[in-house]
Order: sequence, then structure tokens, then C-alpha cells
Amino acid sequence: MFQYFYRDIASMMRFAPLGLAIGIPLAMILTPIINKKREKREEKRLFLPFFFLWCICVAVILAITLLSRESGSSNSTMDLKLFSTFGINRRNDAYIAENIVLFIPYGLLSACNFKQCRNLVKSILIGFAGSLFIESMQLITGRGIFQIDDIMTNTVGMLAGCILYHICNCFRRKKDPK
Repeated sequence: MFQYFYRDIASMMRFAPLGLAIGIPLAMILTPIINKKREKREEKRLFLPFFFLWCICVAVILAITLLSRESGSSNSTMDLKLFSTFGINRRNDAYIAENIVLFIPYGLLSACNFKQCRNLVKSILIGFAGSLFIESMQLITGRGIFQIDDIMTNTVGMLAGCILYHICNCFRRKKDPK
């Protein structure tokens, strides 16, 4: 399983430049808009490094999930059976791990940037909605299979990232109680 995982992660790194090329301009456009709304609500401004990373993360996720396959490349279009990909073989187990790992940075950076993403239930709902969007786009474009398992594993990754945020925040508070 690990050989598939490492090989797939290495091959997906080709989307990092595209993530940077889309994510940085996106962050530059969205930052003043979001900060203006935050100022009106008397909230803290965005911490730019984390927001830039979040925009890059979103762009990379979209590039990997929507551009890594040719249009019409999937044999089947939908798999609505829960746990249908679990434990079949090492290749599928690697896909499961990759889906979780793909959304961990998204969950962590979402919690860093947006208060509502720090709530575990809201984080799960946001991860579910984001994954549902991606799976729907894969179905519409034929660039992948709409799989319930992918939605579930992506949502687990989002939740894991949110939990990681809370763990890091606990350590930060113990170190600097201010």
C-alpha cells in the first residue's frame, strides 16, 4: 500500500505549480474583500500566510481531483455503495489514505482562517459539502467516479485537520497562556 501511496503523492506534486499559479492570485483578490467584511464585524484580519496557504491548498485539491484524469476517462460514473472500496486491495487502500491526507491540510488551514471551521460539526459539514462538490464535478465532467467512499474519506480528512488545529492550539496555549 505504501508504495502506491508514495508514488501517487509524488505524481500529484506536478499540480503544485498550478496550485501556486491559481492560489496566490486568488488570495490576493479575496484578502481585501474578506478583511473588509471582517472589519465591519469588528473581527481580526486574516493572517496572510495562512490564508495564502489555504487558497493554494484549495487550488491544488481542485487541480488534483478535477484535472488529474482525462475527461470521460472513468468506466463507471457512480458508486453509491458505502465501504465498497475498503479492503479490496492495496491500491484501493492507498486511495483511501490519499483522500484522507488530501483534506487534512484543508481542514487545518480552514480552522486557522475561519472561526466557523473550528467547530467540529461545522467542519464535518463543510468537508462534506466540499467533497460533494468535487465528486459532483467529477461526475459531470467524466473525470472520475462519484463515490460515496470518497466523500466519507475526504470528510474524515477535513475533520482530522480540524482536530489537528485544536491539538496545536492547546500546545500553543500551554506554551503562551496569553
